[in-house]
Amino acid sequence: MPEKKGGPFSEIHGNAELLNFISSRIEDGDLAHAYILEGPDGSGKMLLAVLTAAALAGKRHASKVKRMVSPDVVVFAPQPGHKSVTVDEIRALKSDAAMTPNELDCRVFIFDEAQDMSTASQNTLLKLLEEPPKNVYFFLLCTSASGLLPTVRSRAPVLRMELFSDEELRSYLLENVKKSRNFSPDDFDIAVRAARGTIGGAIKSLSSRAVTAESGDRALASDLISISARLCSGGRPSKLKAELFSLAARLPSDRLELAEILSLSEFALRDLVAAKVNPDIDQSALLFYRTPEEPKEISEEISLADLSGMFSIIDGTINELAMNVNVYTTQISMLHRLSRIG
Repeated sequence: MPEKKGGPFSEIHGNAELLNFISSRIEDGDLAHAYILEGPDGSGKMLLAVLTAAALAGKRHASKVKRMVSPDVVVFAPQPGHKSVTVDEIRALKSDAAMTPNELDCRVFIFDEAQDMSTASQNTLLKLLEEPPKNVYFFLLCTSASGLLPTVRSRAPVLRMELFSDEELRSYLLENVKKSRNFSPDDFDIAVRAARGTIGGAIKSLSSRAVTAESGDRALASDLISISARLCSGGRPSKLKAELFSLAARLPSDRLELAEILSLSEFALRDLVAAKVNPDIDQSALLFYRTPEEPKEISEEISLADLSGMFSIIDGTINELAMNVNVYTTQISMLHRLSRIG
């Protein structure tokens, strides 16, 4: 039975079975004290956790919960400079969780990116899950429950978010996102494929550089990947290294602009991996290249190991840029590491 229009979970598309399960548990008063919500980025995990908290709060306080201003609903997310929630944060939570709710009848704690928590952090959290305070609920959000310790998984049922077909995403976007009608059929298809089955991913990809990038940025990302790939194949290393390092003059000095071009490069690398694995790949599977011929040709001369190495370097550079390191130094370091692959 689908979620009723105007019901507590009406903001979530699809996921009928999951929503009915949670709704019935709340209605019957037997919601578990902890759940693991599993799904890719953009699949609605955070929205589901917040709406569940709002449903538990009741109509009087639901609006405050949805606006994230209720003192009884707390989201734990990695702080700047940290990959995940720290042990100290979870230790502090132990006494906080035992406190009487401020205005609700319960307290709700949501852990984003839970799969990235260290073993020590998870073990500290486990103690709370084993002996949860009364009227306290925990939601662990993760892309894959396999990243959590078996002992943690044993204390919280795994609820999986629904993924949608490309056709379902197309229909949703055309019906609910006005700007989706402004894209060419090819660019619209790229946005849908890049979403990997998620509503949030589809909406985000409509604004992503893979779809909206100007031709100059696409050319720069293409050159970065093409030159690096040819270096890996062993062709004229001195000349190609000079070409690679000459890109430093063309790469933007702005931190965000550089990160966007590197994100484009990651889309290109995903296409090369796909073409390497499947020589019969067609245009519908591509995220960056417009036709399958170019990624097929490039991927023939480079190993999967080298493609993986290139991706690690570029992805690591994007992470470094997010930590406010010197942009030019980061550029040169990346180009140097790319020149040594193969």
